[in-house]
Amino acid sequence: MSSYQSKGLECQTSFDEEIAHSTTPTEQCQDEKIKPEEVVRYTNTMKLQDEVIVLKVDDYEEIPNCTTIPKEADVEQTDVRDFIKEMKILNLQGCALALVEHNEYTEASKYFRKLENLKPNQSAEIYNMILLTECNIMCGDYYLACSNIKTIAELLNSQHLSASEVEKFGVTCNHEKQYVRAVVVHSAAAKLCQMTANVSDLVAFMTSQVNQITDIVEAGVVERCGYIHRITLHHIIPYFQELIHDLTKITAENQNEIVLWHSECLFYVGLCYTHCESYNESIAVLESALCLMNTEMNNKCENFRLYGGCIKLLATLYAEIGKKEVAIEKFNAAIHAFQKATDWKKCDEKNKTIADTRESLWELENNTTKKKLSVAQKIGKWLNKK
Repeated sequence: MSSYQSKGLECQTSFDEEIAHSTTPTEQCQDEKIKPEEVVRYTNTMKLQDEVIVLKVDDYEEIPNCTTIPKEADVEQTDVRDFIKEMKILNLQGCALALVEHNEYTEASKYFRKLENLKPNQSAEIYNMILLTECNIMCGDYYLACSNIKTIAELLNSQHLSASEVEKFGVTCNHEKQYVRAVVVHSAAAKLCQMTANVSDLVAFMTSQVNQITDIVEAGVVERCGYIHRITLHHIIPYFQELIHDLTKITAENQNEIVLWHSECLFYVGLCYTHCESYNESIAVLESALCLMNTEMNNKCENFRLYGGCIKLLATLYAEIGKKEVAIEKFNAAIHAFQKATDWKKCDEKNKTIADTRESLWELENNTTKKKLSVAQKIGKWLNKK
């Protein structure tokens, strides 16, 4: 057994000590069917239907230190097979969690798959599935991860949990810097909302989850997590695209709301590409968002500051790749769009955004900058958190 497997499994309680004093390997193995060295753990003559039960390491391996070992009297009243199963579940969970903590995701996933076969209670099953999906993502098995996210959402729905309750757990994971786990939870919350919410609530909540996941990407980039770029490109962005495809099939009374949601998600996809320094891909996505808004919103696109936000991010990206003239044109267009937008929550917010955009334009025109910033930092957090 590896050091990872033994972490958290050091509990050798009085239960074992009583066994050691009351019986010996030789006494238990007189029939010679089981060699003495094979008998690693004993019960203190636990009986089931008048048969003496000998538990070997193969039955439940070792017991995690978080486990409360039943007293002999309790065990005698319990079906021993259930006891063995519970011990095995606790042991596998301890091993799997220890492996995850040590970034041994391939090995951890094997333990989680064993746990699936044992069918623990539903709460444990959901948590184990979340951690298994985290392992899938870290191992690059993105197709299986997406399949598991749908399974998690179905399990959550069967437990009658709301999408908002699940979202809170995702926020907690993010605060604890468990970024991939947070992505899994927010993704599951989005899928759960698809199963349970009406159209209006669904659009708002889905946009919120895409926003939250984008913030997780940003946090991972700031923390310099080496895996975040790979996961963003190969899992998060394709997941966003799947959500966009699902929701564009919805018919709503106010179709502009769906178009706005679609465009906002494209903005976040562009932002994710920007965090990964894939500037050309980001430009292509943002241009498609602007085209969508211009085509589908009947000249009302300038009423929304999202329109100016897409233009501003485009301007920053064009400046970054050396297309100065295009960038200057885009900055001027962004200022105009911000001035016309009618969905600002506060006048101060509007004025600050316009001032920041003018400052970026002035710095570009004069080939100067006050401080070194990433592209993502330059655009600012102007979009409201929903």
